[in-house]
Amino acid sequence: MLTFPITLVVMDVTGFDDVVLRLAASAYLGRYTGTSRMHYESDLRLFFTWCAERDLAPLALGRAQVELYVRWMQEIRRFKLSTVSRRMAVVPVSTAPA
Repeated sequence: MLTFPITLVVMDVTGFDDVVLRLAASAYLGRYTGTSRMHYESDLRLFFTWCAERDLAPLALGRAQVELYVRWMQEIRRFKLSTVSRRMAVVPVSTAPA
């Protein structure tokens, strides 16, 4: 049985490949320690929650969904531009054409 060294909780989301998502999150967070890790984990949790509320697969978002996430952070959550920029660092970038 695999164990994951992070406390990141992926909400009850049906249809997501939970193992792949957890491995991707673990690999990403494994590069950081201390407060940086804590902040990036928070960023991932917010992103995963946003995706879950909209029934979107975090690893398969297109440009339109990413732009909606940015607008949500700016207009609904009222994050400053610097916060939006940092939080976008955890959003996986698709190599597929839009």
